[in-house]
Amino acid sequence: MTGKKIILNINMISIAIGAILFFTRIRLPELITNTISSVGNMIEASQHDCNRNAFCRNGFKKQFLQINVYISYRLSECLSFL
Repeated sequence: MTGKKIILNINMISIAIGAILFFTRIRLPELITNTISSVGNMIEASQHDCNRNAFCRNGFKKQFLQINVYISYRLSECLSFL
């Protein structure tokens, strides 16, 4: 992937917008906040299902030997408490 494709990826754009909103402490309207919260709750549940499927398919020990999977799993677990 080229640098332009990485920067213009929808995930990177949404992270940048979220960071700007966070650091400038701009409050979004309640309708938007509730919608984003509901979508986040749905995504969190599906992420846990994906993690469980990966563990069943590859085995727990083999799964955590891959550092990128370990970091991803730990981040999702930490962020689920926020």
